[in-house]
This record gives sequence, structure tokens and C-alpha cells, in this order.
Amino acid sequence: MLEEKTVDHKNMKKITFFTIIALLLVSISVTSVSAQNQYEIPSWVKGVAGFWSEGKISDADFGEGLAFLIDNEIIKIPKIQELQDKVSTLQSENANLRSKLNLPQSVECGDNQIEQNGICRDIICGPNQIWQNNQCQDVVVGPKNNLNLQTDKVLYGQGDLIIISGLIQNIENLGSSDVSIIVRAPDNSIVAMAQVHPNANGSFQMSLKADGPQFITAGNYAIFANFSGLKSEIKFKFTGGDGGFVSGGETPITCPSGQTLVNGKCVSITISVTTDKSKYNEGDTIMVTGRVTSILVGVPISLIVTNPNGERVILDQLGVDLYGKFSTKFTAGGPLMRDSGIYTIEVTYGSQTRTSETTFSFAGSSDSGPKETKMAVAGTEFMVSYKITGGNLISITPDVEANSLIIAITASQDGSLVITLPRSLIDAKMGAQDDAFFVLIDGKQVGFEETTTSTDRTLTIQFPAGANKIEIIGTFAVS
Repeated sequence: MLEEKTVDHKNMKKITFFTIIALLLVSISVTSVSAQNQYEIPSWVKGVAGFWSEGKISDADFGEGLAFLIDNEIIKIPKIQELQDKVSTLQSENANLRSKLNLPQSVECGDNQIEQNGICRDIICGPNQIWQNNQCQDVVVGPKNNLNLQTDKVLYGQGDLIIISGLIQNIENLGSSDVSIIVRAPDNSIVAMAQVHPNANGSFQMSLKADGPQFITAGNYAIFANFSGLKSEIKFKFTGGDGGFVSGGETPITCPSGQTLVNGKCVSITISVTTDKSKYNEGDTIMVTGRVTSILVGVPISLIVTNPNGERVILDQLGVDLYGKFSTKFTAGGPLMRDSGIYTIEVTYGSQTRTSETTFSFAGSSDSGPKETKMAVAGTEFMVSYKITGGNLISITPDVEANSLIIAITASQDGSLVITLPRSLIDAKMGAQDDAFFVLIDGKQVGFEETTTSTDRTLTIQFPAGANKIEIIGTFAVS
């Protein structure tokens, strides 16, 4: 019985081709090729090419064979050989010359060059690569930080609950601070302000009810968020309201005097405040704590400290935690707190009907106060007068899109900035009336003291040691 065998024609062709090459190499050893033409292509190569043209040898096999012939200089290409010879000659001459001049054989190349065979050649890497550790390596791009902001709907009516949420991407690369949120009406007046602490994964959320005197005008409302220099803005549409408070989104409820609508019920809200001590000396830390009996979402505590002459020395806004508690601290003394005597702390929670106060005694300060100086506002012709303690003012830059001024400072210790702002540079208006500025220190909302004239507004802002940026937000800023 005959055994069937399968013939691999492809391998047979390859074996045949290299057998031919081997036999021809033997013949070359005894045959002179000096009579060949200027390209030095042996005549027997044409036979091999014939096998290829007839399909007896594949393209890959034929290419490998030609490479073998060229590498072993059976087929010589004059120009390539001539250039190789010249390079070898130049390298040899270079080495001899360096030896005669007692120079090192290595070549010192530029920053963007590498030595190859004694010659400096330019380093050329890919579009997203750099030269590192003697090779081109991919550039590793760090994670990008973004602040995303959204609402649960795009259209709201009176009494609807507006849920504002967001995500800070790669929050672990940023400092720990709160997200500052401002809601503005169509006329750019501030409807609500809040400080929201983000979760560990960068997510945050707050809610706001579309009712009350802040929500009357129909139109597009804007939400601005700021976290450690990251900013985001979105808009929603409000159909309009009558200024009343709404329960269940249907019928407005009017509460008796002294009560407030909370979660659909009229309740009495009380507020209390105290300090950790009754007497303080210059440099002491004054701890202020307090509590409210019911929480109003998005409503801060307004705190005012007045000196024995009735002049305001500190103005601040404080957040309320889930348990209704609030706190702050400041240093006794400084340019605004020099007089000795009894100081009063007054706190207000959304209405003058919800107030409380406490007092403390201060021994007085030896601080004579800072000198007034001026600084130019970048990109404008304005010069701004200011006084600063505890640090230095570096620059003042307008942010037209945010209607704000960015003030760069260095703060070696707790201090204060008294700055006079021309109304033609920046202002905050609600119609024809003055509106409150919104002040952030390194992204966190703070209180301030203010005096006004028809042409200027002077703000006194307390800042902590290590502060870098103060942002004053209004409804208009010069472009």
C-alpha cells in the first residue's frame, strides 16, 4: 500500500531558491566578476529573477534573497558603497586629528543632539514623546482637573425644588476647601449664596426652593460654582413668582409674625451666640459659637462685630451645619480693633426678627495701623488705594466674565486689607440700589466691613496666614 505524502510547495520553492543562491556563491568563488557592468550585477541573478517573475519564488523569498546578496556585497550599489567609504574615511581622519591634538575621542553634542559614530545628530522623537534616558519616551500627561455642574431640570416654577449637583474631577490633587455657589437672577442680582463641602470622591449637592422674594422675575437664572480656582457656570429658566413661600408647589402659605416656613410648616426659629471668654488681650484668639433651632437651606449666618464707639470692625457670613451649629474665630487687635472697651457681636439668620448678640471686653491694641498706598489695576487705567497688614498685595486683575477683581496677596500672618474701589471699576447693584459684594478668600466665602460714598466703596477684609487670593464679586466689572 502506497503512503500518501503532502508536498509543501511554498517551502520547496524557498529551499530551491536558497539552494540556487548557495550554488551560485560557489561558482562566484571561482568565476571572475570583474567584467560585469558598472552596477556589478552578476548575470546569474537574472535567472533567479526569472524564477520570481514566473511565480516559482514568492515576493518575500525574493526580497530576502536580494537582501542577502547586497549584505554580502555580491550585488554592489556604487552610491551607497561610495558614501559608506566616505563616512569611514571621515571618522578615521577625525580620530587621527583628535589624537594629534590630544582631544578626547568622544564628541560633545548639543542638548537636542546625540553622538553616533563620532557625529552629532539631531534627536527627533514622536509628537507626544521626549528624549529621556537615551531613548524617546512617551509623555505621561497628568490627570486633568475639572468642575462639572448641573441641575435636575432646566425649567422651574414657583415652589419647585432646585437640586444643584456637581463633580470635581481628581479632587485628590487639589486642596481641601468648600465649593462656593452663587445663584444670580436675570438682572444679575444675587439670589442665593452657599458653601458646600464636597465628598471624598469630589461629588457635591445642594437644594434651593424657588420661592420667596428672591424668586419673582421670570427668565434665565445663572449658577456659578468655584472650587480652588476651578470655575463652572450653568443656567436654568424660572417661570416667575409672586414673592410668596410655597408648600407642595401649589398654594402659597403665609406664616404668622415671628415664624418661618420650614419643610411646609410654620415654625419659630431662635438663634444664640457666645464667646469662649469674656475678656481678651491683644493677640488672643476669640472663639465665637452659636446655634439655630431650625435650618433654612442656603441661608448663612450674618455676623457683625462693633467696637465701643459703635463702628463695625468685622463683618462675616457663616455656614450652618446639619445640627444647626455655627462657629468662627478671629484675632483680638489689629488696625480695626485698637480701642479698649466692650465689643458687641450680633448674629442674624435670614431676617432681623432672628437675631442674637453677646459682648466681650478688650484691653486695647498698640497697633497704629498701616500706611495707605496705591496700586494699578492690570489692563486698566485705574489706581486703587489700599492698606494691608500681615502681608503684601501683589497684583489686582479684573475678571470680566465673573464681574470680579482678583487680588493676589502673600500673608505671613493673619491680617487685613482695606481697599477703596471706584464704582466705575467694580460695583454691585440690584436695580438702583447697592447690592452686597461677594468676597472669597482662596475660594471660601468670607465676611467684610464696608463703607460707601457716591463714587467709591471701601471694603475691609480679614484674611488668615497663608492666604493667596482674594476675589471680590459684584454685578459689574470694567473690561
